[in-house]
Formats: sequence, structure tokens, C-alpha cells
Amino acid sequence: MPYSILIVDDDEKDAKKVAEFFDTMIDAELDFADHRQQAWRMIKKNNYDVAIIDMDLKGQTEGRLLLESIRNRIDHPPGVIIISTLGHRPGTKELKAHFPFVTEVMDKREIEELPRTFKLALDRALGLGSGLETGSFPQVGPRPHSDKVLIIHGRGEAKWRELQALIKSEFGLTPVVLEEQSLAGSPTLIENFEKHACGCAYAIAIFTPEDEVRSPDGDVYLQARPNAIWELGWFCGYFGRPRVTLLLKSGTSIFSDFAGVVQRQFTKNVSECVPELRRDLTEAGMLKP
Repeated sequence: MPYSILIVDDDEKDAKKVAEFFDTMIDAELDFADHRQQAWRMIKKNNYDVAIIDMDLKGQTEGRLLLESIRNRIDHPPGVIIISTLGHRPGTKELKAHFPFVTEVMDKREIEELPRTFKLALDRALGLGSGLETGSFPQVGPRPHSDKVLIIHGRGEAKWRELQALIKSEFGLTPVVLEEQSLAGSPTLIENFEKHACGCAYAIAIFTPEDEVRSPDGDVYLQARPNAIWELGWFCGYFGRPRVTLLLKSGTSIFSDFAGVVQRQFTKNVSECVPELRRDLTEAGMLKP
């Protein structure tokens, strides 16, 4: 299911700019509020994953009053990203000291000019973390909000279709295969991959022996398609190794860099890995124990 996001901003143009970001980068349901009282009613009523709050609401004290209400009266507050206009950016340390659920303080221009920065801020607010930013992989958190599982694969269509069916029938989850997704709004393949991968909470990669490689020493071995290798590395770096399983067909060589990724071997059919996959998905919070 998509993430639930509340955007609190009294400038309609700025609110639309924030909303446009979600159209291309993450699967989310958006609500809007243009003043503190409306935002407070919505936060009390709905269990939002993230609230993006403009600190320059009318009166300039409204944003802080909203944060105080969240701190004092909400047991499990959403992650909060503070946005403001140039020259009115509040102190990050001071805000985080008083409101520990605030994960980032940003200038509004960064959303449009530095979408990658905003995406990282959103990840922190969602509690996803990012190995690319921190230099270490996050621990497995609570049950993800999404039931989507990204399938990373090469040319072996029979194998990914088998896995696609298993994810549905055995685990009751939603498989996502990139080539079945629309390219609308994504001018490049990489952007399309990021758009759909960001909405998933887990990835399963299938490596089969497809490409013959000859080393400088003359050794010959078979490895997975380069796109599958790249996509696995991207997902590991973005969400962390605990949210990835690699299904490795016998006879496939892999880089030593993937030694820390959970690997499940199969000889003929992907179904051989169902018991181990069930354990992996349960440990990651995708399935109930």
C-alpha cells in the first residue's frame, strides 16, 4: 500500500511543487492542509507516515505551535520534514532537540533543485534509511507499509514468472516486474526503475548463468546479466541488505561484493527456495510470524 503523506503549506504553488515530486519518485497518497488548525485535525484523525510542514505558515509561529501539539498530544507521531523559505530557515539542531520526530530541515528551493536531497530526507522520515548516505546498512525495522516486492531478473523469463506467481500464491504479496510497468513520466530506464523500486519494501533478485565472461588470466565463467547485477547493488545500497534476497541458480558466478547478501541456491526451479524465502520475508517484517 502507498505511503500516507500530509503536506502543510499555505502557498498553493509550493504545495504543488512538493506534490509533483511524489508523482515521479514514490508511491504515496497525499493530503493537504493550508493552516495549523486544519493540519492538526487531520493529524489527529489519520495515521500519517510523514508530515511535510512549512514553518512560514501565516503568523510564522503557527508551524511551531503545530509541532508542539504533535509532540505533546500524539503518542506515535509521523516523521516530519520542515521546509521554509530562504532567510527563514530555522535551526536544525534546535528543532530536533525540542521535536525528536523532526528528521530534516530544508529550504524550499532544495525540493525542486536538489530532488535527491529531498528523497534522502523523505527516506529518513519514513524510517527507511540509506546505506548510500550513512556508509552502513540499516537494521531491519518494523513491518513495512508496502507489500510490494521488486523482482530483479535477467533474460530468463520463465524463472521470474515462476517467482512472480509464488510471491502472489505462497506469500500473498504484490510482485513488481519493471518491464510490466508503464514508462509514463520517466524519460529514462534508470528513472523508471527508481520510480517503481522506491515503492517496494523488499527485493528478490534471480541470478541465472547467462553471460560468458573471460578473465585476463583466461578463466571462463558464467554470470548474471549486467542490469540484474546493477539493480541488486542499487537496492542493497538504498534499502539495506536485510531487505534483499538473492536467488542463485547453480552454475552462476557472482562478485565477492555480494557475499554479505542473503543467498538461496536452486538447481532447477525457484520453488525450491520457498521455505527459505518465507523465513527471509518474515524476518524482514513482510510476513507475519
